[in-house]
Amino acid sequence: MNLFGKTSKAVWSLIGIFMLISLIVPSNVKSQNFPVRSTVQLLPPHPLNLSGYSDLTANGIQATLILNEAGRFQYPVKLRITIEGQEIFLQTKSTYQPPPIFLDGNIPVTLLGSDLAGYFNPRNFNITGGAANQVIRGGNLPEGLYTFTVEVLDFNRSIVVSNVGQARAWLILNDPPILNQPANEHKLTVNPGIQNIFFQWTPRHTASPNAAFNVRYLFELFEILPKGRNPNDIALSTSPIYSNVLFGNSLVYGPG
Repeated sequence: MNLFGKTSKAVWSLIGIFMLISLIVPSNVKSQNFPVRSTVQLLPPHPLNLSGYSDLTANGIQATLILNEAGRFQYPVKLRITIEGQEIFLQTKSTYQPPPIFLDGNIPVTLLGSDLAGYFNPRNFNITGGAANQVIRGGNLPEGLYTFTVEVLDFNRSIVVSNVGQARAWLILNDPPILNQPANEHKLTVNPGIQNIFFQWTPRHTASPNAAFNVRYLFELFEILPKGRNPNDIALSTSPIYSNVLFGNSLVYGPG
């Protein structure tokens, strides 16, 4: 009987432990039901420089935030952005205080890169890893596979109030296009009957997982003065006589 009694106490002790665990686990699971939902998209082409993600025309990143609390208005939040690659880790500094983002219940707020310019300033990141100096000096990430995450924090308490919105992309520096027409160093002759010059080039990014589509070209035309000066020096030190941004791989330069 005594042995049975001891066994009963042991069984009841185990039952008590299991009940305690059952009370703890739902509490942890429930804590994962954050009031804010965060989703992230990376829009190609994916630049290697941080400023490319906050460029007004490129907008390489898009974050959508939804406050899952109907009837709540003007809830102030801020973000914690993390960029992680093989050689580098960047995360928004806890001391960085951007203007608050205000959320209303069940109304999505979409933030483009231009809305996040301050977050992508290298000075507002904690940067660690083997390529940290490269990023700190020039804001350029090394090539590789990256994970971008966006978390939402309560603006006043700085506690996380969202899931981890996440997106991945392969970042590489594509080869420049090859000029076909006119050929490199080809001298054009003056012809009164021809009023335009046709420029055409072959892209070398089309097989890239980074920028196969939606690529823009910056076309700049310079005048070489004095004659014989190095064209690279001209491009680096003077303003072009004509400039245009286009999506196609050809351009007609005429009287217009």
